[in-house]
Amino acid sequence: MNNRHEMNTRPVLPCIYMPFPKNSLNMSCLVKIKPEYRKEFPEIMKAELSKYVNQATPTYIFSMKDDSGFYVSREQNIFKLTTIFSTISIIISLLGIYASVTLSTDRRKKEVAIRKINGATPATIVHMFCKSNLLQLFVSACIAFPILILLLKSWLESYAERISIGILPFILIFLLMAVIVAITIIWQLWRIARINPAEVIKSE
Repeated sequence: MNNRHEMNTRPVLPCIYMPFPKNSLNMSCLVKIKPEYRKEFPEIMKAELSKYVNQATPTYIFSMKDDSGFYVSREQNIFKLTTIFSTISIIISLLGIYASVTLSTDRRKKEVAIRKINGATPATIVHMFCKSNLLQLFVSACIAFPILILLLKSWLESYAERISIGILPFILIFLLMAVIVAITIIWQLWRIARINPAEVIKSE
């Protein structure tokens, strides 16, 4: 009968449940019950044990799920903390992208104004800005993703039951960042386009 009693980083080993010897100080008993009796079972078991066990003898009643949960609770806490810090990191990254694109468009207001005067279409200007910013995003992804894959691979190798890392999550992350960059650029250029080009050149 194989059950998990340890962390997921350790394999499930075969186990045999043997009768405990007489006069043993450390005795345990496995009882199979129906799910509908799960709540009242501890009280019934304690009442039954009191007939055979001294009141001073400590008794502990817990389920197999509680037993395995004791070992994986630490891992679950680490997962929760990792999720929180990952969410914070993503938010900071998105704010950084927004600030970078905003600063880039503000610095190139004069260039946008001159291009508008020379007859450049909004689509041409958007393409120019998107090309440079998306290229930076692509270079950053080429550096960050391999490092992330190596870290994830090293972490997953500590588990007994391993899963493979697909490329789809990384593609979705890149596309999400690209959409955010494009939306930010379009919004900033729309804001600049409402300003008279002559006023922009004069102020610069």
